Amino acid sequence: MGNSLLRLLPLFAAFLLPHSAVSQKSFVPVGSSRSLTLNEAVALALAQNPDILQARQEIERISGQYIEVRAQALPRAEVVSSYEKRDPNLQSSSPFGGTQDESWRVALQGRQLLYSGGQVTAALRIARAAQESAIYQLQDTIDRVIATTRQEFYAIILNRALIGVREESLDLLQQELNDQNARFEAGTVPRFNVLRAEVELANARPDLIRARNDYRIAQLNLARTLGVNTTGVTSAANLPFEIKGELSAAPRSIDVAEAIRLAKERRPFLKAQRQNILIEAQQIRVENAGYLPRLDGLGGYEARNDQTSENLDDALKGWFLGLEGSWKIFDGLETAGKVKQARARLESARIVYEDSVRQVELEVQTALSRLLEARELIDSQAKTVEQAKEALRLSRERVSAGAGTQLEVLDARVALTQAQTTELQAVYDYNVALAEYERATAIATGYEDRFRDPLAVRVSGK
Repeated sequence: MGNSLLRLLPLFAAFLLPHSAVSQKSFVPVGSSRSLTLNEAVALALAQNPDILQARQEIERISGQYIEVRAQALPRAEVVSSYEKRDPNLQSSSPFGGTQDESWRVALQGRQLLYSGGQVTAALRIARAAQESAIYQLQDTIDRVIATTRQEFYAIILNRALIGVREESLDLLQQELNDQNARFEAGTVPRFNVLRAEVELANARPDLIRARNDYRIAQLNLARTLGVNTTGVTSAANLPFEIKGELSAAPRSIDVAEAIRLAKERRPFLKAQRQNILIEAQQIRVENAGYLPRLDGLGGYEARNDQTSENLDDALKGWFLGLEGSWKIFDGLETAGKVKQARARLESARIVYEDSVRQVELEVQTALSRLLEARELIDSQAKTVEQAKEALRLSRERVSAGAGTQLEVLDARVALTQAQTTELQAVYDYNVALAEYERATAIATGYEDRFRDPLAVRVSGK
């Protein structure tokens, strides 16, 4: 199951993104330069993100652990040999004793565990649950990376739009400066108006510089999430990709109770926590096995030299079968201590799971609250930008007609920039909150679960 999932990981985007056609051409090789849509960015993250690659390797590691544990239940075969030379003084003088001061033995023998008090069976269940937990953790990592990719993608679009707002503001201030210079030269305004316009223009330039820097940093953040090499990148112009898209916020109706129910049912994070409960319950059985005996079966074929013969080449050959058992009658309460620790870990796992459920509920409620806030802000700003533009136009006309003042124009310009910034930020916040909501409820991705839910099975803990 785990290995097949790893092989299919590069194709996940085809199933997780129903509106995109994903192929090898969708991925951005390091050193190339091309435009990226949101779906293509997510597909690239699925293929190259370091966190996903690490989660895949964790599945490989735990698969190796399962093989190691399973080996305890399988028969083992080995060839053993020995050669020994003894001091003649150690030879027995009895006519029934050996006459050789040398001995050798070669045997092909097998060993099979027959009974271990349920220890190996429980260990196999633990290893299998650990595999399932690792796959759930991979799914949770995928959901988190998709949400992060979307948020960083939107951050690039936001900062790119803010650059446009700042540049438009500078253009308006430059026009105002040019207008005041012309009026000053005509003698209709004092020098103060020109200085005021120059100061406003100079004060607006740092905002544009910051917006461009935020845009560059946002692209670098996305590049890291996508696993794209940015060594030697000094500006946004020479990044290996260019984001393609616009910010939008389509209204969405969400039922809070249904969202929480979906989150509890679908979140891989909670499924992994439930596997941890199963692991700790089985660990109690592993430790309880210390109270019970262990029995192994032995058998094989052996050849050794005849100790009663003076010729070292004389050999005895034949098969052998046997049983080997052990039972700790008293171990100083070591097993009792291990069982007590295992029971405490089980209760701790249950407490962690219950807290994780509350955490998921909080994440869903927080995301929904932010969605509501952003939606209200978007609605409140629906006509504000148009009104601010109209206010700026009227203020400039008033100045041209001699009925207005320079301060009115500057205030109108500040109001327009603020309205545009607020609108863009609200749309960005809405998209970020939506990405977080879909991560918290795990509704953006679909996985086929073939594992049993340990909470649906009564575990005695013995």
